[in-house]
Amino acid sequence: MTPDRRALLTGDGAGALLRQALGAAGRSLETWSVDAVHDRPGAELSVSYDVVIDGAHRYLVASTIALADGDHPGVMTVSAGPDQVKVWEHPADPLLPGLAEACDPVALGVAITAALGTPIEVRGMSVLVLRPLRRAVLRIECCAAGDPAATQDVRYVKVVEPAHAEDVAARYRLSSFAPEARVLGDGLVLLESATGRPLTEHLYDPQGRQSIPPIVPPQAVLDVLNDLSPAALALSRRPSWTDRLPQYAAQARERGLPWAGEIEDLVGDRLRRGDPGPVVPVHGDLHAANLFLAPRDGTLAASSLIDLDTAGPGHLVDDAACLLAHMLTLPTFSPYGYRHVPDVHFALAKGMLDQVDAHQLAGRTAAVLVSLAAGAENRSHAEAWMEQAARAAAS
Repeated sequence: MTPDRRALLTGDGAGALLRQALGAAGRSLETWSVDAVHDRPGAELSVSYDVVIDGAHRYLVASTIALADGDHPGVMTVSAGPDQVKVWEHPADPLLPGLAEACDPVALGVAITAALGTPIEVRGMSVLVLRPLRRAVLRIECCAAGDPAATQDVRYVKVVEPAHAEDVAARYRLSSFAPEARVLGDGLVLLESATGRPLTEHLYDPQGRQSIPPIVPPQAVLDVLNDLSPAALALSRRPSWTDRLPQYAAQARERGLPWAGEIEDLVGDRLRRGDPGPVVPVHGDLHAANLFLAPRDGTLAASSLIDLDTAGPGHLVDDAACLLAHMLTLPTFSPYGYRHVPDVHFALAKGMLDQVDAHQLAGRTAAVLVSLAAGAENRSHAEAWMEQAARAAAS
């Protein structure tokens, strides 16, 4: 795929590409707009679109993925110069065959009934996360079937490639803080609700009701990480954001982002001055939306941990860096709503230094910020996060 693949799928020519795909099926595209861009360094670029087709609102995905030979129902192939682009209508994702079932309340109810051994009816659902070709997460409202007055429970369904479902469920069993996970089949994993509220909600105060920052003890973070089972050490180790920094930095350079040419040297210099510590069980993607906290004895304590798909062996400092980097980005979305984040971030970072090396924490925090900036659709956000990465590495 040519280097300007982002321009190909997000620029003015994307409309012609979508029309070509739909026209082959006798369908007419009336309007289109980019909804999300998913750019994976060294892999495919996928773009999602809000569209109107033949008078009806629909959702399309175009991707540079090279699919294996075989039947991929609903996937259209369009030539774009020397390249080929795959186009499909949600939920006909070629690598997530269970997504269509997850989006069908009746079919999903049947699958949950079989898993729980009791008749269940799905009365409501919403898509929370959609990463084409990778995963999706749906929030569902369900209750006992046949009882209009039955209390509705909230559960979640994670959609992954079928071969990965058992592995995802097994990783949830690595932590006593994780909600129960059951495999429904065809890449669907049913998750119970987490207890407490995500850290993002504790930090967000758009109404100005919190006069002082919430107290988030570093021990609350360490509790969930130290709870991870040693069995995680037997799993395959995944590259950290620092390991993948050259890819993200290259992507940032392609986009002309600030500090893209210097960031690898800044991070490398910082990392050479410290020790990452021993290999231990890690979450692998710890950020403020995955860590749930609840009030306890006048402060906040860990109550749940979600999204353990990437759990395995690694360095504690990478989990700490991931959490801190993601926190730094929050004020970008709502400066006033997240005005307490800098204070909470400082307290957490300071508290973590009893467990991790300061140079490693700074350098690896910068690497995570570069990974976020490289794939950010919003240009001003990407530039702000690169500036933060440079400050983190040089501080």
